[in-house]
Formats: sequence, C-alpha cells, structure tokens
Amino acid sequence: MLGKLFDLLPSLGVGMLGGVLSWFATDWVTKPIAAFRTLRESVIEELHFFANVYDGSPPHIREEASRRIRRLGSEAHKLNESSTLPLRWYLWWRRADLGLASEGLVGFSNCLPEHRDGSLALMRDRIERGMGLPRSLTDKLIRVIEQRVARQKIE
Repeated sequence: MLGKLFDLLPSLGVGMLGGVLSWFATDWVTKPIAAFRTLRESVIEELHFFANVYDGSPPHIREEASRRIRRLGSEAHKLNESSTLPLRWYLWWRRADLGLASEGLVGFSNCLPEHRDGSLALMRDRIERGMGLPRSLTDKLIRVIEQRVARQKIE
C-alpha cells in the first residue's frame, strides 16, 4: 500500500507543478495582454464614436465624450503602471507606449470641447502612436500642426 503511494507522488508533484505553471502563465502573461487588447479596442471605438464632437455640439455630449475618453486615459495609465515583463515585451513588439497613450487620451479629453487649433490632432496622434494604431496623419503634417499651435500660443 505504501509503495503504491510513493509511486503516485511523482505524478501528483508533476500535476501540481503543471497547475501552478498554467496559473502563472494565465495570470502573468495572457491576462495583461488581453487587458491591453481590450483597452485598445475601446480606444478605437470611442475615438470613432466621438469623432464629430466639436464646439457646437450640445454640452452634455461634449462632457460625456470628455469623461469617457479621460476614463480610458486613466485605464491606460493604470495598465502602464502595473505592466508585467511579458506585457512590456508585447508593447515593444507592437511599438506601443501606454504612457504616451495615457497622456494623449487625457490631453484629447481636455481639448475635445473647445480646442480646434490643431491640439486635438496632436493628441490623437499621441493616442495612435501610444496604442500602436495606424496613424491618421503623417510626420510632416504633425510638424506643421505643431508649428501652427506654437505660433498661436505665442500670439
């Protein structure tokens, strides 16, 4: 009887080790990457949904858009602060930067209701670069907008 128990111990040990490793892989590797992908999809959806919000939009719509986009910025910041090594590797591979995306989302929410001086386009570019999205504007056009915004701030 005792001999059979000792024969089972290696199998039990390997099974328990497999369970621990699978939990580790799920919780440490795939969960943060899935959170990033979900956040990325939400950012795409919100940017598209609120693309036509401008000065003339009703105040409640501007406030809602600003609030929802700021919330996404907060989520990006939280994910950036708690990122695991596999998530950082994944972001590097995707050429994404959650810190930049977070800054862009918060800036976008601040610019959304009233700034049509080009600041909104600059924030959108930050978001796209930060989330690893295809960019709407070229580097050359971004430089032109940056120069225009800088000139307007001086005046």
